[in-house]
Amino acid sequence: MTFKRAMFAAGAVAVAYLVFVLASGLGFNPTGESWDFSVPGQFGDSFGPLNTFMAALAAVGALGAYFAQREELADAKISASTDRKLASKRDFESTFFNLISLFRDTTNDIEVPDQYNQKPARGRDAIKRIIEEKIGGTQGNDEADSENYNYVYLKNRDDLAHYFRTIHHIVKFIDDSDVEDKRLYARLLRASLSNSEALLIALNCSFGEGRTKFRELIEKYALLHNLSEDDAQCWRLIDKFSEGAFGDRPEMIARLKQAREERQASD
Repeated sequence: MTFKRAMFAAGAVAVAYLVFVLASGLGFNPTGESWDFSVPGQFGDSFGPLNTFMAALAAVGALGAYFAQREELADAKISASTDRKLASKRDFESTFFNLISLFRDTTNDIEVPDQYNQKPARGRDAIKRIIEEKIGGTQGNDEADSENYNYVYLKNRDDLAHYFRTIHHIVKFIDDSDVEDKRLYARLLRASLSNSEALLIALNCSFGEGRTKFRELIEKYALLHNLSEDDAQCWRLIDKFSEGAFGDRPEMIARLKQAREERQASD
């Protein structure tokens, strides 16, 4: 826009000069400088300064056109880069929400009967039954808790192995992506988990196959942030995960650490 204004101003100067020359040839010349257009040499000389000015203007115009073109190319590159990022984000989100839908279907397919092998619970109710009735509370030490958890896991392996693989794949998909705010999508996944689900995942990463690869992602993306403090306290999860697994809950973390110190002191 500035270059266009400069060119317009230069054009106005050229027109004004031309008018001045013509007026001088007609006898109107307040500066005292005049040209006799009846003399061919003077008529040509009168346009000498204008020719020089127009030549300089053409050079400036060519230079301005070069910079304008370079700026347009730079803008085009930025626009293309922005379009690629937007397309990449759209592709990521499409896959992400499809995976969330698959995860919910996987959850809904879990079926667990009661202690009499009747009245099966499905979905989140099934996971709640696994936590409350099949696993129950902590046995008081890691060895017994590990044995109890793995016994229940093997009894329900067809459902639970698929469940854990699916959610691990989603978190790994987030972690491997190029999206800017990975934690946003991790929070969306985390928000979809019930308390029983969060605890079951924590137990899998404490005593099961999740210890090798999944636990570090749990800690990185704070997937236990919404877990109840009572469950975290009961299962002594502060001993099994770094503080990052619980997210931005400093007061709860402080209480868990205090309980651990008191437990260690009593031992």
